[in-house]
Parts: sequence; structure tokens; C-alpha cells
Amino acid sequence: MPNAFLQQRLVHLDSLAAELRHRGLTSRKVGATAPVLWVWHPGSLRQTVVFATPAMDGWFFLWSPDGQQDAADPAHTAEMISRLLDPADGLAGDGPPDSPGAPGGDGPEDGHAGPA
Repeated sequence: MPNAFLQQRLVHLDSLAAELRHRGLTSRKVGATAPVLWVWHPGSLRQTVVFATPAMDGWFFLWSPDGQQDAADPAHTAEMISRLLDPADGLAGDGPPDSPGAPGGDGPEDGHAGPA
């Protein structure tokens, strides 16, 4: 059973993942003890990783490059990430990394394929 801290982190990441799906983005939680949300645009394969981290006034989402937003508003965060990864507007990396399970890669070790 995860501890309370981990449970809070998972709740925030899950709420963001739901908002991202509404915007056509794909995401996957990675990492067992300190999970993060790996997010990519299925068309452009642009991607980022989102951290949920505690702060003095609650929780924040952090992502590269330079993204920061209060975790209390996952819809706004999802909109910001959607604009970042959009093929017409985004600034994130253009190609998939060479690791297994990466968008466009060989698929993760658990046998589930990444985005087509």
C-alpha cells in the first residue's frame, strides 16, 4: 500500500492525465517509488515529463522547458502542456528517444505498445 505522500502524488498525476486525454495527448506514469507522468503528442511525438511536487502552499506540476503550475488546476496545466507539444506551436524535442517504450520505439518491456 503506498504511503500518504505517494498517494497524493498519484492523485495529482492521475487528474492531469485525465485532462491531457481530453486534449488528445497520451501519457503514462513511469517510476514506482517516485512516479512522474511521461506525456507525448501522438502526431508530432513531441514529449515532456511532468513531476508533481509538494510546495509550501500545496502541490505543483513541473515540466521542461520551464513549466510550472499549481496542481490544484490540472485543466490549465493540461492546456499549457498541450500548447507546448502541439506540432504548430511547441518547443519540446522533436524526435523520440532511443529507449525502449519511447514513442515510436520498440514498446515497453511489459509488452504494451506505445503510441502508433
